Amino acid sequence: MSSKRQSTRSAPRRALTVVVSLLLVASALTAGVGASAASTAQSSGDESPYKFVFVDKSDGHLKLVRANGSVVDLNVSAEIIGPARNLDDDSAVEVPYVTSEQELYAIDTTGEKDHLAPNAKKERTKVTTGDWDGDGRPGVLYTNVTSGTVYRVEVGGNATEVADGLNSKAVLGIADLTEDGTEELVYIGHSDQVFYYNGSGTPVKIYSSGIGSNNGLGVGAPADFDGDGNVTVPLVDGSENVLLVDEQGNYTKFGNAGKQPIAGVNWTGGPALEVLHLGASGQTVEYTYLNGTTNTVYDASGNDLTGVQSAGVARVAYDPGPAIESTNLTDTTDGDGAVAANHTVRVTATVSGDVATVTADLSAFGAGTVTLQEVSSGVYAANVTVTDGASEGAQRAVVTATDGDGERTQTTTDTVLVDLTPPTVELGSDVTVTEGETVTFDPNTASDGETHIVTYAWDVGPTTATGETVSYTYDDPGTYTVSLRVTDEVGHTSTDTLTVEVTQQTDSTDGGSDGSDSQTTTTTTTTTTTTTATTTATEQQEQETTTMTPQTEMEETTASTESTTMTTAAESPGFGVVTALVALLGTLLLVRRRD
Repeated sequence: MSSKRQSTRSAPRRALTVVVSLLLVASALTAGVGASAASTAQSSGDESPYKFVFVDKSDGHLKLVRANGSVVDLNVSAEIIGPARNLDDDSAVEVPYVTSEQELYAIDTTGEKDHLAPNAKKERTKVTTGDWDGDGRPGVLYTNVTSGTVYRVEVGGNATEVADGLNSKAVLGIADLTEDGTEELVYIGHSDQVFYYNGSGTPVKIYSSGIGSNNGLGVGAPADFDGDGNVTVPLVDGSENVLLVDEQGNYTKFGNAGKQPIAGVNWTGGPALEVLHLGASGQTVEYTYLNGTTNTVYDASGNDLTGVQSAGVARVAYDPGPAIESTNLTDTTDGDGAVAANHTVRVTATVSGDVATVTADLSAFGAGTVTLQEVSSGVYAANVTVTDGASEGAQRAVVTATDGDGERTQTTTDTVLVDLTPPTVELGSDVTVTEGETVTFDPNTASDGETHIVTYAWDVGPTTATGETVSYTYDDPGTYTVSLRVTDEVGHTSTDTLTVEVTQQTDSTDGGSDGSDSQTTTTTTTTTTTTTATTTATEQQEQETTTMTPQTEMEETTASTESTTMTTAAESPGFGVVTALVALLGTLLLVRRRD
């Protein structure tokens, strides 16, 4: 008696991918800046010679300033300006600005101008640029003049509402201020207080001690000023002090600046950004080191630059963000590419350019967002433990690299399979057989949702075996418990049992009856023991069969015949012949007497 269900399952084996890291060395370009003889250096990946934007007081024109101090006139008038960057993937940077008619435009260095939106706030405000919706294309964020609502618009697109109810006066920038892997929108709200908003929930206030204002707001885009990976917001307070405020509201104070928009710019080529601003006692463009030392910015001819107070200055975000060269996600528990709870995965990223932080969103593995540490030059990695909160199936990590200006680059890794559920196995009903009968065991069901069953371990009573299907001959009557334990690719197990009842074989006796007392009995016993094991071992479903014989390795056949013969005198063999011989002998004796 046997179950007839048959199936073949394969167990994939994935090779552990070895990460080959590329070691990158940043090169610096140095140029003199006008009569001040200050040097500038552009970081690796720098695609633009422009450093900052301002509105020239002498003619009211929007202008870009190169690293060597040369000035490019864009020949448009502006009330408010924002950080310049490549907004339309044409290799030229665009400068967003608001006109006196409250129209929002963007103009690039070739003179190409795009109208973005009407009704943009133009007084005591600021606009910014960034990829708020995560689609990989930056847009311009601004405050509506009537409602205080923040809107976002891309070149060639329509303005969409970012959030209502913020009561915004100025949009400063987008950055991961809280270092949680999610970028926040930093803005000025009611009473000139500084808030950040992460896209949901309630905005968080981080500064409320007053912002300097003199025909403009003394605020700038958040940035990592000292290269330590922490983003801060540059402000000018009511006493004309420069402040760098963190997400907790803590701040450092240094230098003096006018109460107009400011910016973090690497003007001198040093290891940190300087704060670029208009002077406290005038309208000349100046830069202040983090130690409080202030110097004047000169053009290529050695002349100082003077700006319009309401517009202040804005940086040029020429760097599109760090370049993520490669990523890798591996199963470090056993390297087979499948994990369960309490297993470990490792995420690795090779990143070049200006790198402030590298994070990985491992929520699919129940680990949340983690910060990757630099393990060698340009290579960042972290190990995390998979939890019960992981999502089953093929899962990826999302890697985000952020530079000191808050620019970010994002990509996804390859997949690792998550399996949190044990396999299922069912042997079926109990079995009753006669001694000497061969039973083939094949589970009714044996499956695993995400991975594959890799081992089948049988205990058939007198012996054990492996393989998806096994056969065994029971020679002795009795009750036997048969169990099957299956194990999947990540180590989960499941067991089922059934009972085999072996009954005694009844002997059969054949005899002929023709009225005599003769009886013959013959008994023949044949015992066969064969155990087969089938193990599925490859992805190509190649089948390996092992024949196992627990008591003897050869098929044994034992035949025995017992014969018993019983004969009566009347029916003994040869009776007629004897009678004839006696008669013949009597006849011969009679003949001899006559003679």
